[in-house]
This record gives sequence, C-alpha cells and structure tokens, in this order.
Amino acid sequence: MKRLRLTSYLFVPLLWLAFALMVASALQKSSTVDEQSHLFRGAAYLKANATHFLLGHPIGNSALAALPLLTEPDLQLPTEIPAWETGNWSVAGDYFLWRIGNNAQRIIFLGRLPMIFCTLILGCFIFRWGRQLGNIATGLIAATLILFDPNILAHGRLISSDVTLTLFWAVAVYGFWRWSQHGKRSAIVLAGFGLGMASLMKYNAAFLLPTLAILAGYEWWKRRTRAPLHALTGTVAVGGLVIWGVNRFALTPLPGGAFWDDLFWQMQYFGRNTGGYLLGNYNPDGSLLYFPIAFLIKTPIPTLLLIGTAILFTVNPSSRVARPPSVVYLLIPAMIFCLTAFTAGFNIGIRHLLPLYPYLYLALALAISRLRSTQWRIATTSMVAGTVLVAVWIFPNYLAYFNQLIGGPENGWRYLADSNVDWGQELPALAQWQRTHDEKTLYLSYFGTAHADAYGIEFEPIPAPIITPDPPPTERQAHDPRHPRPGYYAISINNLIGFPMQDGERDMYAAFREMEPIAKVGNAIFVYEVAATGAPVSVAFAGTRPALLPEAVYAQWGTNDVRVRWFENPDEMLVVPAGNAAYIVSSQPVGEILRESVDLRVELSAENSHIYAVTATPFNQQTTPKGETVTFLASLQNDALGHDPLTAWRVEERLDGMIKHFVHATDPQTGEILAQADDVMIDAFSTLEAGDLYLRLSKLSLDADTFAVTTGLYDAATGIRLADPILLYTTETMPTEE
Repeated sequence: MKRLRLTSYLFVPLLWLAFALMVASALQKSSTVDEQSHLFRGAAYLKANATHFLLGHPIGNSALAALPLLTEPDLQLPTEIPAWETGNWSVAGDYFLWRIGNNAQRIIFLGRLPMIFCTLILGCFIFRWGRQLGNIATGLIAATLILFDPNILAHGRLISSDVTLTLFWAVAVYGFWRWSQHGKRSAIVLAGFGLGMASLMKYNAAFLLPTLAILAGYEWWKRRTRAPLHALTGTVAVGGLVIWGVNRFALTPLPGGAFWDDLFWQMQYFGRNTGGYLLGNYNPDGSLLYFPIAFLIKTPIPTLLLIGTAILFTVNPSSRVARPPSVVYLLIPAMIFCLTAFTAGFNIGIRHLLPLYPYLYLALALAISRLRSTQWRIATTSMVAGTVLVAVWIFPNYLAYFNQLIGGPENGWRYLADSNVDWGQELPALAQWQRTHDEKTLYLSYFGTAHADAYGIEFEPIPAPIITPDPPPTERQAHDPRHPRPGYYAISINNLIGFPMQDGERDMYAAFREMEPIAKVGNAIFVYEVAATGAPVSVAFAGTRPALLPEAVYAQWGTNDVRVRWFENPDEMLVVPAGNAAYIVSSQPVGEILRESVDLRVELSAENSHIYAVTATPFNQQTTPKGETVTFLASLQNDALGHDPLTAWRVEERLDGMIKHFVHATDPQTGEILAQADDVMIDAFSTLEAGDLYLRLSKLSLDADTFAVTTGLYDAATGIRLADPILLYTTETMPTEE
C-alpha cells in the first residue's frame, strides 16, 4: 500500500504532465510530411478494406491512428478519383485531408491521439519494467527520462510509427525476459504479441528475430535445456498469428496478405541509402557518425550528465553499483539495434534511433538508482528533474529541439535537417506571425504536405521540393535566386539548406543563408525581409522566367524589384504592363502584327531571350466598359488581318480566377455561330494589375459572305459574362482592298 501511494504521488502527476504537453503541443502543430499518407491509408483500410496503397510500411500503425476516425459519421474517402484506383497514396491522401470536405485539422488531431496514448503506455511500461529490474526509484527514473525526452515528446504525438515501434519492440523483449524469470506461458504470449505488433509498425522489427534468438541462446547456455527454443518458437508463432489477424487472415500472396505486398515494394523502393545532412554537408551514402552526433546534440544536457555519471560508476572497479544479471536483456537488444541503425545509411532523423531509448534509460536508471552516496543521489535527482524542466521550457517546439552544446534550438539547422528540425509542423505559428505583423502576402517555400492556406496563410509559392502541394509551374515561377524580389520570405529550414532538393537546386536559397532572419518560427521556418535595390520595373513574360534572364539585363534595370505578369504565344497574345519602366520578355519574337500595334523598342534579341521596352502606351481612349474589372479599348482590322480581329483591353483591377475571351462570327439573320475563337482558360488575366493592357489576335476560319463579329469576356468558372458582347464589325464595315 505504501508503494502504491508513493507511485501515485510521484509517477501519476508526471504521467499527466507528459499527456498535457503532448496534447497541447499537438494542437499547435500542422500536419507533418508523412501524417496525411499514414492517416489516409489507415482510414482506407478500416472503412473500405483497401490494401493497394503501398507505402513501404505495414498497415498496423496507419490503422491504429485511423481508429478514432471511425467515430466520424461524415468522413469521406476519395474513391472517385483516379489516384484511388491506381493506389497513389500521395495524391489520394492529399484529397482525403484537404480537398473533399473533411475537417483536416480535426481528423489529424484524432489520428494523433492513439499515438499519444501509446507514448503514455510506453512510459507506464518502462516504469513497471524498471521497478521489476530494480526498485521504485529505478522505474521512476527510467519512466521520467523516456517520457520527457524531447525526441519522444516530438514523435510521440505525431502519426508516425517510430514511438509505436519503440513500445512494441520493448514489449517483445520484456515478455521474453519475464519468461526467463518465471517460465509462464503468458509471458510468451506477451512477447509474441510485442513481436507481431512491432512487425506491423515497421519492417525493421525483423531485427527482433535475431535479438530474441540470441537471448534464447543465452538462456540455453545457462539452462542447457530445450525450453528457450520452445519459448522462441512460441513467440514467433504468436507474432505471426498477430500479423495474420490484423491483415484479416488474408492468404495471398502469402498468409498475411498486404503485409508482404508492402514489404516487396519497400525492398525495391527503399533498398538504397537515402544519405543525410550532417554538420552542414550532404552525404549521399550516409555516415556512421550521424546517429552518435544526433544523439549528442538532441539529448538534454541533464540526461547526458546522467549518462556520464552512470558510466563513471559502472566502469569504476571500486564502485558499489551492482550489475544485475538481467542487464543482458538491455545490452543485447541495444547492441543489435545500434549495429543495424548505424550501418543502414538511412540518415534522415533521430526518430529512427528511438527503439534504443527504453534499454538505454533502463540501464541508466539501474545504475544511478543503486548509488549509495547521499551527495550523488541529490545530484542525480536534480539531473532527472532537469530533464522535466527542459521539456516544459521548450514547449511546444519539441521536434526542433537541440541542446546548449551547439547553442540551443536556434542553431540546430546548421548541424542536422529533415525530421530533426523541420517536418512541416509550423504552419499555425507562421499564420500567427503573419497576423501579428499584418503582412498580407509572404513568399513561401514550404517543406511539407499540409496546405498553408488551410491555416489562414496568404502567400505566393516559391520553389520547394515536389512534395509541396500546389507548387507553381516551373515555367511561371517568378522567383530568381540571384535577385530575390523585395518582400517577406518564409523559408522552411530543409529548403533553406537545400537538403531535399535535387543537386542543381540545393543552392536555391543560398543567398538567404548569409542573411539574418527577422523571425525564427518554431526554429523550423525562417522569415526574411528583402529590400528593394532600385525602382520597380514591370515585366510581362512569355515562355521564359526571371531566373533565365541574362545577368546583364538586371544590371541594366538596376533593381531586384521585378513585378511579373505572364502570357503565352506572343504571335497571338500580348500583355503590355503599366508603369514607368515596362518591358516584355519572350522566348520567341513578338508577332509582327502585335509588335506594330504597340510602340516597342528592341532591347535584346537573342536565340532564347527577346526583350522589348515599352516606349508608349497606346489605346488610351476608353470606349465600351466591360463591368468594373476590364475595359474594352479598341478593335483593329486591316487588310493584313483579314477576318481576324485584333482587340485591346485594359484591366481596371486585379482579377481572381480564370477569364475566357471569345470572338464569334454569326449569321446576322439567324444568330447562328459560323466561326469562333474561344481562348481556353486565359489565366493571364489573373496575373495582371490595374492599368495593364491585353491584346489578342483571334483567328477565324470563315467561308460565309455575310456575318457579324462580336467579342467579350466571361468568368470561366461560372460562365457568367462580364457584360454584353461587343460588336466589332460586320461584312459592311470591314476594310476592303483598293
């Protein structure tokens, strides 16, 4: 009874504190890179028995995360899109979370709850194991260290399989240890359950088999009986039954069904090194030093001091610290896991080291809980309490935590990348920064799969890895890494250092690395302010983009303030930007008819760059208004044009969405359309500013002798015309040859 009260007074409040920290921080973080795919895949499996979304992971963790979603009566699955049929989990997951009406932020939080509870169970489990290995102090120390480790808090509240693998890996070893202590069959069932569940979390749980085999060999060496072999066989049998059952007792291609499909897919896709970013450098083959350095700089200093203290007293021959025989059940799993993790070349996050933590912290707790010196007990108790204080201090930014050995979280990006720092989690904090600073628009380079606009961020996308949703098409990318436009830039750390990008793009944001950010949002997104270096120039681009401009052009303009418009096919279309310094840049020469209609001066004429300066703005007269957004200015007809009209328009205000431009030749008597030239989705209008001119040469194929030609604009989404059609000419008013 006394022990129970002591446990309640000390451990239960710690458990509640860990729960509060994880829940509160989970509510403040956006969906990370892998979460939408895991959650969608689990929901598809539970609700539709879909097993064809091969993610390279077993279905167990995804299904576990999706269990709370079964309480959502209106949850929709994107079964009608092609990605569902083809098994494209990336596209289907994006639709599931963001595009078909599901409440993305709610279901992400629901999916995180099972992960949080598994983390708490891990803490309770380690407390129990530690108490059985030593005493209540051993259990409390081990549970405190694991529950308040920033890396456990970071990944224990996300929909990923790292902490669930850690839990069930430890359960399997614990069950086998309990069998070694008491020989009960229930312990074998527990070990088998842990083995099966760990295998359903990640495929690297396969290394549990040699771990358990070595432990069985160790027991055989002590006992000289077949009992350990029978225990191992029973453990594997129960584990296989768990795998088969979770996969609904499927029999093809092997018993376990989709479990093997995913494994075969992973062996093909992931059977290679991913490389990693370490100490400011990218290594495509990974490094043996990656995990030791990551552990050293991402573990709280109080914990490192405890490790040093434990080593000091353990290796000291005069130490009174006892070494219980059961420690082999901590050392063997730890050694095998380190051997596989360090040599795998999969250097993308300390999260892949988490299954080591139960054994490390249990061994650490065993060592320091047996200290006899009062002074050392006070010192180690203070260190354990210090880990809790660190966890509270850095709330809620656990993912990007680094200790003070490198100057704290603000400097972590100089040493590590990917899920160690930036996994797409800081969109809510960025939205709050934008609201606080009243910045209406950001140039955003985001590393992640979440939709920034779903969190209320107003932004213009600039280059980012392919996983970013709705990236701008390359041919219409206004960002030039040599001369960033003036404004505010929010750049994810991974994009800043260029880790996930292709070789030729890793220096996309090199200029920003040398700048001091004005804000570090969760230490995962840096915000920069870029000032103008000269007066603005307005430029309309066709078939090219700012990053392809010759450096001499920027030198001539003398500014980085390039205000961009886009158009296509300069033989039939022309955009003339408003402004004192206006230019047209095209990958091919502007058509002769269009060029003659506007006073353009050739600045540069080369194979891939044709630059024209606008020396005068034509069509200043206003003729027929078209609503409040676009004004029709003029229509040109001459012998060279024949039946093909050239119309000119002026934008009165920036337009949202797509506008269609049409020209119809109709029979004056019946109204029948004899010929038409409808532009398909003229989105040039959506990039134009007030005062810009838009010229369109429409091609008509006419055989009739009598007709009338009209033109107009309408909203492509709604089909609503901006105003009544304008009569351009009839056969009586057409110019004739003399």
